[in-house]
Amino acid sequence: MVVLSHAYWLEAFGGAPDVVGRRVRVNNFPVTVVGVASATFRGIDIGDVPAIWIPAAMKKQATPEWDKRLDRRTAWMQVIGRLRPGVTLEQAQAGLQPWFKSMLDEDTRREGFPLVTAKQRAEFLAAVSPVTRFRAGTKRRGAPADRKEVSIVRT
Repeated sequence: MVVLSHAYWLEAFGGAPDVVGRRVRVNNFPVTVVGVASATFRGIDIGDVPAIWIPAAMKKQATPEWDKRLDRRTAWMQVIGRLRPGVTLEQAQAGLQPWFKSMLDEDTRREGFPLVTAKQRAEFLAAVSPVTRFRAGTKRRGAPADRKEVSIVRT
């Protein structure tokens, strides 16, 4: 499945009202158009509007030359959520800590984790989950600069 940006929908499909349900190919992989983003939605990366959005599970098909999606040391995805009304950033961060701590602990048991001292391991496990506030219209630091091109073919 794929969601088209509004600009790409106009450019490649002429704004066709029946685009939802059409089959297209992303890097020669067949997908179905499930939606078109609103004209005002630009994604989450400032200055970089993707033509399409695909499910994370399709990463390998979108960029077959680079597939480190299962490598925990590779940062390629950003997760954004909305705080429930009345929940503070601090409460959200505290709620994520048990999951984050177990993830870090699991990392120390993975093959390839460096040999570290007990002190270094304790410092690693003492890390706090990286929860930050993001407001629409603000520039985020650390956005990936190495975007990959994908070919999209209408079928």
